[in-house]
Amino acid sequence: MPEDLENIIPAENWEDYDIEDKPKASTSTNIVSADFLNGMSGALKEMINKTSSDYVLDHGFTDGTYWVKMASGEMTMMREYGSLGQGGVTWVFPIPFIVPPYVGASTSSGSLSQLIVPNVINITGISAIIYFFSSFTARIATENVVSIAKGRWK
Repeated sequence: MPEDLENIIPAENWEDYDIEDKPKASTSTNIVSADFLNGMSGALKEMINKTSSDYVLDHGFTDGTYWVKMASGEMTMMREYGSLGQGGVTWVFPIPFIVPPYVGASTSSGSLSQLIVPNVINITGISAIIYFFSSFTARIATENVVSIAKGRWK
């Protein structure tokens, strides 16, 4: 191997590199760490702290609703309904959100010639009204409805 390449080939053992939070001058044994890795350990530590700081704090099943509370304050709820009549349903959240959450709903009802659209109204921190419209009629009864709410509990 030519001598000028020996100084830029990385060491075989990564432990030979001195990775620090602050960049330092390159040497023959740390050229990769100085040019690429130095300064990155701080970013990696920050990323690890952000990802590991959020975890499932509590979860359960209350009044037909599955829910998960995260340590960060986020909360997700999911509920399945066998069917909904034309009047829809008022979903009362078993644990209140501090602000109105995002609420969505879907159904397996419909056909290639009929579009069915969910409508979620009157969303508050404690409830939401869910019903469906058809491309042919105003409100429609639906089957296999699944709803989800995502927001903050703290």
